[in-house]
Amino acid sequence: MNDVNAVPERVVQLANDMLNGRIDNDGIAMLEDLLRGNSAAQKFFCSFCQLHVDLHAETQAQRIIQSFAADDWKCEKGASAIGAPASIPRALARGCDNKNARRRIYSYVFVSAISLAAIVVALNEMRLHYAARDVAVNDVPAPADADVISVNIVSDESRRLPIKDVGTIFIQGPAELELIGSSRAKLIKGRVRVRISDPRGRGFVVETPRGKVTDLGTEFGVDVADDSDTEVLVFDGKIDLAYKNELLAAQSSLQVQRLLQGEGLTIVKSGDLHRIMSIVRGNLATFRTAKEYKVDDRQIIVDVSDNIRAADERSFYEIVPEGLKEDALAYVDRPAHDWNGVTKSGMPAYLVGADYIKPFNNDKRREDVEITVTVARPCRFFVFFDDRVRTPGWLRKDFRNTGDKIGNDGGPFTVNGVHYDMKRGKGPGVSIDAVCSVWELLVKQPGNIRLGPNSGARNTTMYGIATVPLEPSVPMSSAAVPKKTQ
Repeated sequence: MNDVNAVPERVVQLANDMLNGRIDNDGIAMLEDLLRGNSAAQKFFCSFCQLHVDLHAETQAQRIIQSFAADDWKCEKGASAIGAPASIPRALARGCDNKNARRRIYSYVFVSAISLAAIVVALNEMRLHYAARDVAVNDVPAPADADVISVNIVSDESRRLPIKDVGTIFIQGPAELELIGSSRAKLIKGRVRVRISDPRGRGFVVETPRGKVTDLGTEFGVDVADDSDTEVLVFDGKIDLAYKNELLAAQSSLQVQRLLQGEGLTIVKSGDLHRIMSIVRGNLATFRTAKEYKVDDRQIIVDVSDNIRAADERSFYEIVPEGLKEDALAYVDRPAHDWNGVTKSGMPAYLVGADYIKPFNNDKRREDVEITVTVARPCRFFVFFDDRVRTPGWLRKDFRNTGDKIGNDGGPFTVNGVHYDMKRGKGPGVSIDAVCSVWELLVKQPGNIRLGPNSGARNTTMYGIATVPLEPSVPMSSAAVPKKTQ
């Protein structure tokens, strides 16, 4: 067989999904795109199919027949071919002449698959077994033999639902969801966080009234509101978001957006997309938005926004109530960068348990960004500023340098397709890549604090933001919560 390392990983995964009956219509289209013009991938695909049948001729042949069956492939007893509607009893399907079927498979698939054109024909035959690509996102029927688990939560409780052995769905009520086998779920309403922990689960789909989310090796969140407006966020990895835009002429087709870690969008009824500015996570099973703040909440930071136009930015800020500690993750766009004490003695004690914000490390070199943080009560407001960057005027004007330090430990990450294998340590004083000074502002009443740009060089880090209570603590009333900056 061809060297698998020379073939895109996605081709290997999709080919395996196809031969094991786990592929959907979008997966077929993606496989077509990856094979087109790639001779190495085409050769691998042919060899992979051949090996698959050689090793699993008896059990897997029926699955391949189901994918590639033509109308003239009949069972000896007069029943429809395997791959016909699921209403045909399995007993009849088992009555087919498997030996004859395998002979047809060899002649139809593996001889034809020598050329790209024949591969595309075979995939198009497969496509007939599924719904067309440009159809309503919720019209694909559940396979007759798939396990369907229905979840209906009427309260605000949360539940954990395993996706067999490939991942987990965390559900926040009120919610209504159907898990169909191990390949997809329908979220009618409510909020979920999906974590795919096994590569076999990649391609998992969450369908919603406004669109569908396809996992590409991720942890992501989806929220369907009562008006069916749908929020989609990526916490780790990436996803493809397919949706309808009713303002476009081709209303039957789906638009596709790829979202990466730290990015989020809201799909409204018209199909327009809006940036999600900030969310709250912490120890929540899923996440919540700024508008869900209640006056008796303990959190100090209730919202974050910036002046970057939504058309230019899709990243969201993450608020982590009472979450600052050793090894606390620092940025939404870096999966492993974290905050630590500079020495073994740890970070300053007054910072432990602080509310903090995960901003975007990629903003470290921007000179035009202005970040607005909304606090709900009096607090000590901190900025962790990289000592390698010249202190900006906005920071010197309003804040004082406490003289204390906090460290930033960089971990592995990928930017623009380039992977950086930084080694992440664990605990205070280990593998510190940036030393930041702790600057403080005393905030005596609820309201907005505006912060300027970092304007750092390439090998620096974006500043951090944290708050702790300033006694006496006076909570902000709901009416006094500043409106979210658009």
